[in-house]
Amino acid sequence: VPKKRADGRRELLLKNGTLFVGVIVAENDRFLSFSTSDGTTITIIRRLIKEIDGVPYVMTSGPAATPQDTALRPQRPASAPEVQKQPSAPEPAAIPGTVPSVIPRVDLKPGISVQELVDSLSSPSAETRSVAARQLGGMGQWAASSIPRLVALLADTAWQQEAIPLKIDSMNVQKPLAPGYEAARSLSLIGAQGLEELKKNARGPSALVRQRAVFGLGCTGAAYLIPLLKDALKDAEPGVRVCAVWGMRMDGATDALIGALKDPDGDVPPSAECRRHG
Repeated sequence: VPKKRADGRRELLLKNGTLFVGVIVAENDRFLSFSTSDGTTITIIRRLIKEIDGVPYVMTSGPAATPQDTALRPQRPASAPEVQKQPSAPEPAAIPGTVPSVIPRVDLKPGISVQELVDSLSSPSAETRSVAARQLGGMGQWAASSIPRLVALLADTAWQQEAIPLKIDSMNVQKPLAPGYEAARSLSLIGAQGLEELKKNARGPSALVRQRAVFGLGCTGAAYLIPLLKDALKDAEPGVRVCAVWGMRMDGATDALIGALKDPDGDVPPSAECRRHG
């Protein structure tokens, strides 16, 4: 019989003994997005789950679930977006104060380890570094050990001639970004520690790193990060300000976008106008 908590939260026990308490906000065949008691949303690989609410968790190889698994599937609240089935990809988390963010599908090779991907971040091939960074983000908090290497990748200079990725939607979401941008987006997906690194680097000495870090913060779509994005609008580097405008996709950012229309740089006002209108 499942445990029933008075606060309505779920208890999720992993096979390594780690216990999380919170709410399941999205799921697919391989991953759960879980909002913990402190408001952090993490991506959890389903095969690493031992119990939910004290009931043994058993999953099958396909979309069909065992009776135990079916009983544990939560009803999505009205505010949560319907999650489309992606057998090999985690879904973006939906948490209060957050707007949907388009996250690329990540196909993880069976049995691949975090260390293998971390090693690939040192590849002489920019494409390999980009793909590895994206895949680490797809592992969610299980890739936490890769955070220092992803932070270092923010300074990667490959593909600098390409435009800042301001328009990411379902039509182009699978297109690889420069390794530095992929690293920033993955840091935003790994959890609280990754976000803290983005916040710190958004104020760092390197304009290139600040630009990537602000891009990563914008990938979250989280309203509580608006003050940081507003601060980035004061950055001396136009590319940082453009990334800050791109990230303002949530309620509460309208005034900042209107202010950005007066920016002296030629790229910031059009970006702000585009963001204001979706």
